[in-house]
Amino acid sequence: MQQSSLSNTNNAKEKSPEQSSFAPVYLLLGLGLFSGIGLIAAWIYCLVIKHQYGESELIAMHTKFVVRSVWVSLLGFCLGLLLGIVFIGYFIFVGFWLWCAYRTVRGAVRLYRLQPPLQPNA
Repeated sequence: MQQSSLSNTNNAKEKSPEQSSFAPVYLLLGLGLFSGIGLIAAWIYCLVIKHQYGESELIAMHTKFVVRSVWVSLLGFCLGLLLGIVFIGYFIFVGFWLWCAYRTVRGAVRLYRLQPPLQPNA
C-alpha cells in the first residue's frame, strides 16, 4: 500500500529545459507592466533563448507571441502618451495594460502546460 502512493508522486510532470529557460521571459514581461525596462529586457532575453533553442517549435511560437506583445505594448504606450493631453490617453493606457497583463498570464500558463500560445500571430 505504501509503495503505490510513492509511485504516484513520482509521476508528476517534470519541466523541460525549454520551459525553464523561457519562463523568465514571462516574468520580465510581467515586470514590464510596471516599467518599460522589463518589456525591453523580455524582448532581448526572448531573442537570446530563440537563438539558443532554434529548432524548437514551441519556443519559436512563444517568441513570436512575446515579441508581438512587446511591440504592441510599446505602441499603446506611445499612443496613450500622445493622447494623454486630451484625457483619452488614460483610457488607452489602461486598455493596453490590461491587454498586456492578459497576454502575459495566458502565455505563461500555456508555456507551463507545454502548449503553444493560442494565437501566436495575434
